[in-house]
Amino acid sequence: MRDESRTILRDMLEAPSPSGYEQPAAAVYREYVADFADDVQTDVMGSVAARLAGTGDGPSVMLSGHIDEIGLMVTYITDEGFIAFKPIGGVDVQLRPGLRVHVHAKDGVVLGVMGRMPIHLLDDDDRKKTPKMHKLFIDVGMGADEAKERIRVGDPVTFAVGYEEFGDGLAVSRGFDDKMGAWVVAETMRLVRERGGAKGDLYSAATVQEEVGLRGAVTSTYAIDPDVAIAVDVSHGTDYPDVDKRRHGDYRLGKG
Repeated sequence: MRDESRTILRDMLEAPSPSGYEQPAAAVYREYVADFADDVQTDVMGSVAARLAGTGDGPSVMLSGHIDEIGLMVTYITDEGFIAFKPIGGVDVQLRPGLRVHVHAKDGVVLGVMGRMPIHLLDDDDRKKTPKMHKLFIDVGMGADEAKERIRVGDPVTFAVGYEEFGDGLAVSRGFDDKMGAWVVAETMRLVRERGGAKGDLYSAATVQEEVGLRGAVTSTYAIDPDVAIAVDVSHGTDYPDVDKRRHGDYRLGKG
């Protein structure tokens, strides 16, 4: 992989972009595709569409990947300064207690940690249960007055984990679903441009609000009106313990 391509992927992954708050990731995408697209447009929802003009009369093709990620939204601040929240998209509550988070407040990022009642204080039956979302909270390490001054209801929250490489050519990060797809469609346009273009117009779209209803993909498709549209997204591998391939198929990491 080119160093520049790797840098763009990392920058997209680390740009905070819960559904409805995609502007930072959109800005990274827009700046990158502007170098090889003939024009770049951002619609009123925030989706970005780059166009590479066709060299002939071939069909128009739209490639798309969504740039929003799952996250949280502040809904209440307690009198003790703890943050209550609702999920944005399909948040797996089992994985959240103990995670560090970033609250994206008006004056910058506030670091917090997601907490729940300690297991030592839970009844035996409750220890065996997945905690309810409303039983979790975010501790930002400050009193109520300061918390309410710096943080507002409606502020988005992302999980404080970024891009890291590990193992044999692998990488881990939040947001691979589906900034990887958006990166792929941008790289596809770059490579098509380097090879002389396509007969028809090629669009590479970074769409928004997929995690809450495919909204950006729908509006972008109507706006572009391509002859062919291809969505690039991620899926689950099944090459790890306890997965029944008879039920879920055989999908292996690195095999596409």
